[in-house]
Amino acid sequence: MKDNLPKTMEVDQKYVAEYHGILDDLEAATGTDLRKFRIPQGEIHPQVSGGNYITGETHYSGRQVCERAYLVMKVDGVLGFFSIKLSPKKKEFGFKAGA
Repeated sequence: MKDNLPKTMEVDQKYVAEYHGILDDLEAATGTDLRKFRIPQGEIHPQVSGGNYITGETHYSGRQVCERAYLVMKVDGVLGFFSIKLSPKKKEFGFKAGA
């Protein structure tokens, strides 16, 4: 999914919905709670299509969008989570005593 997102600053909410569907499937398959990787509703907003800087008027396209970078950050987070969780050898973090 990450590699196939549009290369724009903002992506349509349909990509967020697709991502949430993937998370639902992963939760069902693994029994893992992935709520922290979901896109909060507050990150989805109307797409600005233009405006008038003199009057301060803003025009909207009618589409709901999310910042692409935010969605990619969440995708990377869940990928990293499962990379660590499913790695065959548990990785040790920190220092070992006597080493």
